[in-house]
Amino acid sequence: MDNIPKEEWKEQIQEYESQIDETVHSKQLIQPKYYPFILGTLASMTGMLLGLDMSTISGANLFMPEDLHLNTKQFSLVSSGAALGAIPGAILLTPINEWIGRKYALVVCCLIFTIGAILEAAAHSYGIMIAGRILVGVGIGLSSTAPVYVSESVKKEIRGKLVVLFQFNITVGEVIGYVVAAIFVNVPGNWRFMLGSSLLWSTLLLLFILFLPESPRWLMKKGKKVQSFLVWKRIRSFENQESITEFFEMEKAVLEEKKLAEARPFYWLDIVQVPRSARAFIVANTLAGIVQLDGINSVVYYIGVLFKELGFSAEKSVYMSLVGGGSLMLGTIPAILLLDKWGRRMVGIVPSIVVFFGCIIIGCSFLSKNTKTYEGIYIWGLITYELFSGSFQSLPWLTFAEVYPTYLRSFGMTIADAFIYLWAFTVTYNFTGMRNAMTNTGLFVGFYGGISLFGVIFIILFLPELKGKTLEEVDDIFSQPMKEIARQNLHSSINTMKKLFSGRWKEIIDTSS
Repeated sequence: MDNIPKEEWKEQIQEYESQIDETVHSKQLIQPKYYPFILGTLASMTGMLLGLDMSTISGANLFMPEDLHLNTKQFSLVSSGAALGAIPGAILLTPINEWIGRKYALVVCCLIFTIGAILEAAAHSYGIMIAGRILVGVGIGLSSTAPVYVSESVKKEIRGKLVVLFQFNITVGEVIGYVVAAIFVNVPGNWRFMLGSSLLWSTLLLLFILFLPESPRWLMKKGKKVQSFLVWKRIRSFENQESITEFFEMEKAVLEEKKLAEARPFYWLDIVQVPRSARAFIVANTLAGIVQLDGINSVVYYIGVLFKELGFSAEKSVYMSLVGGGSLMLGTIPAILLLDKWGRRMVGIVPSIVVFFGCIIIGCSFLSKNTKTYEGIYIWGLITYELFSGSFQSLPWLTFAEVYPTYLRSFGMTIADAFIYLWAFTVTYNFTGMRNAMTNTGLFVGFYGGISLFGVIFIILFLPELKGKTLEEVDDIFSQPMKEIARQNLHSSINTMKKLFSGRWKEIIDTSS
């Protein structure tokens, strides 16, 4: 945009201002310096829906299968039904977002989730329960609109924190769900109250979202320039040159994308046909596979059952589930604080290494013949595993929003989200079968541990540092062959290790910053 004089921007701003009704100017209740945080927090709270589902179904799994007379395969499908429903939900993400916008996509997400929760709570048969689980999953899949919405609405300096807030709210939802399960564990019809409670949260979220503005980028894309200007003014203001520049760069990018879509209707095939985009596709979707195939979702969905197998009563199993949920939530906090300070690679590499060791500890706990030793090592491994999974799980959502060129971002995130839920369904549905085939030790050490170790190697070699990078700089990185990306990343990792072992820790932090 350097070729457009700043005076012309001022004239355009004045033109937009002249088209805004005077009464609108008096409606600014929240200052722009606070608005992005409020918008990011409320939109990201849709992540709570996934967390609530994972923890409430974990508690319900202790009682519901017996009431509905479920066999092993039916039990597995009910447990993984939300992940199955989230796949079409994620696939519908782009068309619904493009049709009705980011804000109302989140409204639809809450509505569908609420209907599903009602069916779950009222289910008296396997068929109704599955229908409810799948609808809940569709809502969860659509909730992935939040990172797109937030990334389009806030400035880049705080974008990382607010996008990762979506993952934090997933873990908050898990903790709330475990608390709800503990409240109702001794109530007749307990599992119905556990599953039905989530509709309260989805209804409240729906009401909150109705007060949020639409994405300024989506409004610009639909030709609603004055409304886009007004939303930008409310959430970002036009009082500094950086905000003004970013607005007009966004306007130019949207116009270029519209021209591209008109000239090439199948432009989205660039995601696999253009080398730069194909490399981003490989990195994003490999990361999506790693964070699910390391077993975190299957552990969360079945954590109540796992504690019951340890010898705890059904009631105590629900209470003990809070240990895992709380660890996952606490582990997400460092990612929020450090992603924009230490960078993506550091927050990916360190947690993935500890997750690997957590898998080893859990797997080895099953070898103990002493019950107390078995319980102690298992709980130690679980806390380690979930605590550092919290940070590791935060990485994909931000990566999906950063690696693609702007005109492919929405489509790329849709594919990545679909892969996330496909792998989540795969590991959750097959959890019981895999334990029977591999033994608990084989599953946690061999499979989950193996995937975690692969994740460490993949991030070290192929995940570039994108903290603070402009779109042009990200394009330059992914325009290089994967071999060159790996060479640069390996060189960076070796230098970091040298500083680490020589005690120059401050240099590592300063370099990351």
